[in-house]
Amino acid sequence: MVTFTVDNIFTHIDRPEYLSQALDKYLVIRKDGFVKGIDFKEYRETGRTVIKTKYHQETINLYNCQKQVFPTGRLGYLVDWMYEQNMPWKIVDNRQKPERRYLMEYVGPPADGSNGQPARPYQVRAPQVLRAHGGRGIFWHATASGKTNTAARIIADLGVNTLYLVPSIELLDQTADGLTRSLDIKNGRVGVIGEGRWDPQAVTVATTQTLWARFDRPECKNLLNSTELLIGDEIHHVSGKDRGKSTKGPRGEVHQVNSWYILGVNCPAYYRVGLTGTPGKDLDQKRCFIEMVFGRVIDRVSARELIDAGVISDVEIHMHDIVHSRSYSDFYTARREGVLLNDKFNEYIVNVALAELKMGRSVLLLTESKAHQGPALERMFRNLGVDVPFVSGDSTSKERKRAREDFKAGTQRALIGTIYREGVDFPALDSGILCAGGLDEKVPIQFLGRVLRKAKGKGMAHLHDFNHKKDKFLQKHSRARLQYFLDEELTNIISHKGITV
Repeated sequence: MVTFTVDNIFTHIDRPEYLSQALDKYLVIRKDGFVKGIDFKEYRETGRTVIKTKYHQETINLYNCQKQVFPTGRLGYLVDWMYEQNMPWKIVDNRQKPERRYLMEYVGPPADGSNGQPARPYQVRAPQVLRAHGGRGIFWHATASGKTNTAARIIADLGVNTLYLVPSIELLDQTADGLTRSLDIKNGRVGVIGEGRWDPQAVTVATTQTLWARFDRPECKNLLNSTELLIGDEIHHVSGKDRGKSTKGPRGEVHQVNSWYILGVNCPAYYRVGLTGTPGKDLDQKRCFIEMVFGRVIDRVSARELIDAGVISDVEIHMHDIVHSRSYSDFYTARREGVLLNDKFNEYIVNVALAELKMGRSVLLLTESKAHQGPALERMFRNLGVDVPFVSGDSTSKERKRAREDFKAGTQRALIGTIYREGVDFPALDSGILCAGGLDEKVPIQFLGRVLRKAKGKGMAHLHDFNHKKDKFLQKHSRARLQYFLDEELTNIISHKGITV
């Protein structure tokens, strides 16, 4: 008999020797990595020293063999394995379920269609789904499903101290305002932590950046320790290292860290809810980190389900063939020279955007390059006499807010950004253009959510992506992005001849 002793963060195994295969399969993350080194084949043949990016797999072991513990969020996999092997096991649950502290009522939009809007039964059932799965789990709901109202129903049902994590300043006030409209909290309110504010309340919305900046301070530790319901929005951010978030080592060296994960495992909340449209594939390293903090997927709603229900707009996926006249030695070179710094390709993007504007549509251009592609696109528009602002994480708070408000109001019909791939609502947005390519599934799927939101008078949405050919790296990633759309059952795909670059 193997005994799993469970607490909110970690689970102890009393006889791990019986689970060696399962521990290796479910608690060792095999992570793709890349290193730069000398291409010795080139050196031997020509004497030239050429630096080449090489594949190198990394492993992360989630099981602490000294303490015999692992993150509780992975417990379900080991229990399933024990069941399949017909091995006896039992669970000792030492978690303390919190009692209701606040009288709360959900007062947001009904989800039964009574207000003339499409019915959203997945929002109504969310509290029951959570309770049925032991108080933790991931709600894999497609972008634009209304995750804030889903979360509000869970918060009202439980009535406990709640910390709601968001990944950006853009989402901070939007989420806080949404919860304030949807929740009637007796003797309590929605507080905000972020952008210079520290106001913890019965329900608190906080940016991970602010919590990480104060992680070692008493006020942050008290907040995490008092949290009984932890909600993470856009939790695919838990899956890896955060850009821009770093810590110094003992010799002054700088290491990037996964602040989402560190915050999550230092918060002993009983109830844990993850919200995302892109949790990653089963057992890959992205899904593993998310599950360690929030548990497994317990509810799924696809984009096609939302389209068929009338919740979001239908969409045309436009794939433009871009034929490359040369191939590249590695992906990073291909991305930089074939996409980000490729003037001919960027001019084609501008022409696609101008065609959309000519049809009276609004256009959001997403790039991940604040140093190269973003400024290049802005310059190309300006040379044609068209004002299209570029907004990045380096833009001031005032610039970001003005650009967002002008675009939502319709006074600005086109916008280039690195920060609008997820979360921020642009209901009247007609068209989106994925400019930078890449393999990461959350970029196209999350960005798709910006395009699919419904608005009065809005017809078919348009998403433009690029099918890069004749280079194995860019072509592989183009096919992967297309597969992401097909996985969401989005089959209205239109091909365009494009250009040779």
